[in-house]
Amino acid sequence: MPRHSKVYRNFAAEYDRLQAERVAAFSEGVADVNSGAYPEDRHIVHMDPNELSLFMKKVRRSLSERRPARAARSHSSAPHIALRPRRRAAGPP
Repeated sequence: MPRHSKVYRNFAAEYDRLQAERVAAFSEGVADVNSGAYPEDRHIVHMDPNELSLFMKKVRRSLSERRPARAARSHSSAPHIALRPRRRAAGPP
């Protein structure tokens, strides 16, 4: 610590306590999923199958419009998303 500063509180113990709480919370969540306690039916948002089908068609169409020609694609297994260049703000450069 620099000699020109002063410590009013030491939060190291609090950070350690919070980390233990985070680990416990995630562990409890994983245990609920593994045991089947979560999700319950009340946690699930149900959707009409026809509406889901229509939505998925639109998603696939949108993704196919963004993909470049097959020959120009990289060999990466990651999906490609075309990015548009940013517009410059009006005014002097």
